[in-house]
Amino acid sequence: MNKLLLLYKVLPVLLLVGFASSCSVKENRETCPCYLKVSLAENQAVPADANIGLLGWNDAEMFRAGVRVPDFDPYWERGIHKGHFLLSAFRGVEKAKNEGHRVTIPLGEQSDSLYAYHSEVDASGEIAYAEISFRKQFCTVHLDILCSPAEMQEFRFLVEGNTCGFDLLNFEAVPGEFRCEPVPEKGARVVDFRIPRQTDDSMTVSLFMKMGDGAYGKVAAFPLGQYIVRTGYDWKAEELQDIYITIDLVLGQILIMVEGWENGQTFTYYEQ
Repeated sequence: MNKLLLLYKVLPVLLLVGFASSCSVKENRETCPCYLKVSLAENQAVPADANIGLLGWNDAEMFRAGVRVPDFDPYWERGIHKGHFLLSAFRGVEKAKNEGHRVTIPLGEQSDSLYAYHSEVDASGEIAYAEISFRKQFCTVHLDILCSPAEMQEFRFLVEGNTCGFDLLNFEAVPGEFRCEPVPEKGARVVDFRIPRQTDDSMTVSLFMKMGDGAYGKVAAFPLGQYIVRTGYDWKAEELQDIYITIDLVLGQILIMVEGWENGQTFTYYEQ
């Protein structure tokens, strides 16, 4: 009987403690979390096995998570502190490095096939929603030097520049040394390589050809960055377009075409 009486006395106290620790309607809700719900846009063709990085940033890192596509069914959710913050999502990181809010390309590698999204999120209420719509953060250059597939195997290529990545929070290019040596695939007469956003027009491409002794000698170098800038290409666009370049080593003629431009606009320059 005494135990039952004690229980009746203690139970109201426990209930009061429980209510005090929760977010009731009557109390100040500023201390309660906001529930962030993140979804993928319906038009996003994202591979089912893709690993998507999520980053929340507000002066410093708020959260970081690796998420799979099935986790967005229909939302990926997380409790966060209330306020405004920047949300970034990215995918395609393989050889690149993700440190802080930057993705950078190691020296000697071309860019990964990187896609990203960023937006400011208002998380001042009880629930905040964000819908990811990825944008292409690399430019694939298709370089044709008018050689047969067999002749292409006699050439080597060196691409150099002064941009090595991009900022996840605003897509701005990250200055830094870039260098890669793309190799034509067997049976291909065009060599492809991926480059990041550019801060200037300093990018160059050098061609080397196999000589009689088996060593490769430099036969030409082209100011690739300058040619691209002359086309009016926008390196600050939210989504980067691919570029097709044809070099006639005999005539010294360079033809550049940007993918998706109306009327198939092309520009021709001559190497002096």
